[in-house]
Amino acid sequence: MGGGMDEVDHQVLWDAVQKDLPVLLVTIEEMLKESNPDEKASV
Repeated sequence: MGGGMDEVDHQVLWDAVQKDLPVLLVTIEEMLKESNPDEKASV
């Protein structure tokens, strides 16, 4: 790959997972509940 994109800073990646993934999961669960109010969302 070009442009320096072939190297991954694992600490930056892990920090993003730790910080952003829980928020993303809550958002997805809320969206699923709103789109299917009669069904429980499970992710």
